[in-house]
Amino acid sequence: MELRVFFIFLFFVVIFAQYLNDKNTLSSMKRIFLTVGAILAGICLVEAQNCTYYFPVKVGASLVTKHYNDKDKLTSTTKSKVTEQTGNKVKFKAESYDSKDKLLSSGDYEVRCENNEFVMDMNSYFNTDAYKNMEVKVDSKAMSIPSSLNAGQKLNDGEINVTISNPGMNMIISTKITNRKVEALEEITTPAGKYKCAKITYDIETKMGMVIKTKGVEWISQKVGIVRSESYDQKGKLMSYSVLSSFSE
Repeated sequence: MELRVFFIFLFFVVIFAQYLNDKNTLSSMKRIFLTVGAILAGICLVEAQNCTYYFPVKVGASLVTKHYNDKDKLTSTTKSKVTEQTGNKVKFKAESYDSKDKLLSSGDYEVRCENNEFVMDMNSYFNTDAYKNMEVKVDSKAMSIPSSLNAGQKLNDGEINVTISNPGMNMIISTKITNRKVEALEEITTPAGKYKCAKITYDIETKMGMVIKTKGVEWISQKVGIVRSESYDQKGKLMSYSVLSSFSE
């Protein structure tokens, strides 16, 4: 943030100095605009460099994640691919397949860096494809991950509220992710390779006519993303897990 303020201050200093030196010439104005462009580019570059992405940033990078139940049986597969990287935003396409490799859903999502933190919109936790013929309203609170993580560090909560409307039906689905905490910094091995990760735990509460409470664990790696995740019931019994099976840039 201090560097951003410095560049903005420099921006005004340069404009004023060049204006005083030659305020009546067209060439002076051209130099001003070129300098302004360079400084603004510097601001964006500094912000990007100060932020740590917990997701691939290279266009074309792809990930395949396998999802299993508590009996180690494959239930589904998610294939993600980075489609665009502009400034502090990374867009990607995610496709979900069932255990027989039949396409279930497909969607476009976005992650970004904001105030030197990696931000994940909760919208990506809800698939609207299943409600194409209905009116869907989504309201969410994004989760973020600071560039520097330490064991014991607490992270912000996330929330998503979905209202689904159809003639004769009105349903509200609410999911809250709370008590996010960095439990440890450790290295884990997956079929895609070894990764240095932050182990993050959290609580999940979903309301959809009834309240369902579960607990989650994620191992997340810089410029890769989630390499493993586990879901537990309130009694601590494993319900399901996911593992990164392949990753390429």
